[in-house]
Amino acid sequence: MAVLLTLKGINILMALGLVAALPSSSPREKADLPLAQTRIPARPLVSSDIPGPRHSSGTPRPGINVAVDDPELGPIAGSTGSVFNVDRQVAYAVDVEVQWGSYLLILDTGSSDTWVVTSPFTCYDRVTFDPVPVEECNFGPSFSGERPQQAASDMAFALMYGGNRYITGRMGSVDLSVAGITLEDQLIGFAEAGAWRGDNETSGLFALGPTAYTSASTESGAAEYDGVVDTIVKGGHPPVFALALSRDIERSFITLGGVPDIETGEYASAPLVPDEQGEYLQYFIQLDTIQAHVNGDEEVDSGSGSGSISIQFLLDCGTTVNYFPEDIADAVNAAFDPPSAWDADRRLYFTDCDAVPPPLRYGIGGKSIAAEPSSMVLPMVKRSDGKCATAVSRNTATEYGILGAAFFQGLVVAFDVEAMDVRIAERVD
Repeated sequence: MAVLLTLKGINILMALGLVAALPSSSPREKADLPLAQTRIPARPLVSSDIPGPRHSSGTPRPGINVAVDDPELGPIAGSTGSVFNVDRQVAYAVDVEVQWGSYLLILDTGSSDTWVVTSPFTCYDRVTFDPVPVEECNFGPSFSGERPQQAASDMAFALMYGGNRYITGRMGSVDLSVAGITLEDQLIGFAEAGAWRGDNETSGLFALGPTAYTSASTESGAAEYDGVVDTIVKGGHPPVFALALSRDIERSFITLGGVPDIETGEYASAPLVPDEQGEYLQYFIQLDTIQAHVNGDEEVDSGSGSGSISIQFLLDCGTTVNYFPEDIADAVNAAFDPPSAWDADRRLYFTDCDAVPPPLRYGIGGKSIAAEPSSMVLPMVKRSDGKCATAVSRNTATEYGILGAAFFQGLVVAFDVEAMDVRIAERVD
């Protein structure tokens, strides 16, 4: 089921001063949510291909993630192999115990199907769709345990991502452990074929999206099953998970069953937005404003003049950059010093790699949340002329915005899947 949202109007307030109605956060505040008992590191990761939001109707959404080894971008400085190279990551990954083995899986709040690659795996070229050597899909270790009996059943899955990426295989029940929580008989996908280009480290995807967006099927049609988040809640754990991501691996982790016990500013709260049928397929929220400084004290006000941004935004840590409406993206990128310029071929803005980004703040639930300045330039995505991509692009391929991994950095983002809201706070730890 595809999510289609209508662009009703856009407004951006960009001024030297902050909007008085949106108080900035203050330190040492706690969310009205339980504290998690344990946490698991979320490793900053450089990958040649990071999956973005999938399209459940079987047609991939246009590529919205950055391929850091794209030949069109020119040479990339340094090695792209180490997941610990915290200055150049485009995604995050977590260690997940699947049956008796540990696998590094890409963390994704924009999809709902957790899967791990198996052996043998049939790899296909993403352009010609011809079979190619499995090494060209660049997976990490394959699942090495005994294949679950259910993997031979008639329940299959098929996922399509941007950039002509797709994964197919069978579903199976395994014991899965992460962040101190063990999920017995959790249904996950066992990838048997597809078109992919990974990083030689990660072995699949750890998906934290709503169950309504899962993609399993049988000969009779769609077969909904409990995703990881629903299984956690039904197991008696608090219905909350949180991401505290950072380019500093020592400060980057996720928690399940509560929020991390760290110092933050005041939490902003925003309800999750269902689709027209009232289903929560993905984690969409509404932003009040996006604010930045432009040209000293010059005030720029573009959009509909409605006083709020009525377009909805998807919270998706599996997407590299943020995708804003075009006029907002243009204004934010013009505020870099030096200004960044739109590259239509690559669908990204580029500027000097040492450019100074504008102070950027998001109005959420009547409060003002500051973006992490270091997240605004992507030194790992460099053109042959030496220019680096910024972390704000245009949502030309969708009618909604996306708050990607760059948004999550430096914040605690907590999802309450029972109250169907999200709490967001600046980190001060």
